[in-house]
Amino acid sequence: MRHSGNLRWVFIFYLVFAFYINLIFTIQVAHFEVPQQNQQVKKLAIIGAGAGGSSAAYWISNAFVNSSVKVDTTVYEQSSRIGGRTEIINFERDGITIPIELGASIFVDVNYHIVENSKKFGLEFINYGEEMEDSKTGIWNGEEFVFEQSSNPYWDTLRILWKYGLAPKKVQNLVKEIVGKFLEEYKFDEPYTSIDSESERLQLNKELKFTAQYYFSELEKINQLYLQHFVEPMTRVNYGQNLAELHALGAFISLAPQGAKSIKGGNFQLFEKFVEFSGANLKLDTRVVKVTKLPSPDGINNVKYVVKSKDGSSEEYDAIILAAPIVNFFFNIFFSISFFFDIHIIFRNC
Repeated sequence: MRHSGNLRWVFIFYLVFAFYINLIFTIQVAHFEVPQQNQQVKKLAIIGAGAGGSSAAYWISNAFVNSSVKVDTTVYEQSSRIGGRTEIINFERDGITIPIELGASIFVDVNYHIVENSKKFGLEFINYGEEMEDSKTGIWNGEEFVFEQSSNPYWDTLRILWKYGLAPKKVQNLVKEIVGKFLEEYKFDEPYTSIDSESERLQLNKELKFTAQYYFSELEKINQLYLQHFVEPMTRVNYGQNLAELHALGAFISLAPQGAKSIKGGNFQLFEKFVEFSGANLKLDTRVVKVTKLPSPDGINNVKYVVKSKDGSSEEYDAIILAAPIVNFFFNIFFSISFFFDIHIIFRNC
């Protein structure tokens, strides 16, 4: 009887064990697999393989991983490389080779998507200036250095306070406040459809309304010499604009590179990884010359677009993302007359 009881418990154990194994397997299949026979295929064309186009391909592929819709993406790029404004050259002097970013040279810790995905792809970070050993910072006004960094940061701080008073601290506090507002963007699930609506949502209307010169000088009473020697050089480096030509928000973005870093070997590698991990079909050296909207038999549903390349090839798509400088669209690509009536512009934070 004791032997029979043991066999019964063994049988119950294996029955329960088999049930849980089957349950776990069912959950995994239900979570990760989509019945192929019910899966719709939508074709997407992305024109431009810079930061916008490559990241769009990546995030869209992620969004539809467990969906009943399969997105077949093609990325068109007229140049021979991915990355757009992120391009690197090797500068040689005195037998030393220094890699220099020509375009988007740095990002900061609060650029969460860039930082986290760089880690995910196994890319290596370097801190700003780290590629040049014993490098120092200097600010040149066209005739002389108005500031040269020494080997003693405490001495540099005293020199700045002596010359500019509390202006650096006031600007630093303003930058912290504006960055805090900007970071609220990461908490929103919905993308924004215009700069004006987003500035209102983030309470940054004033920073977009006034020029940086008026904002700092008249509204915040910042030392004018400090603006000329420190703030304006930052806006020139980032945007090629003086304070009187740039809105205040652009100036704050220029002043916010705390923890500035880049990717060893070039920032373009991140955007190459975006395209690679998206699984998109990449067409380099392929210039798009025409986009045509086809008539839809049932109104706005099932709208199709034809993308024609310079080599004469053309392909039909369900949707198009224009991800290149706007000047390229107006001067290099011909659009059918009714095309722009259906354009929806979507912005997302990086």
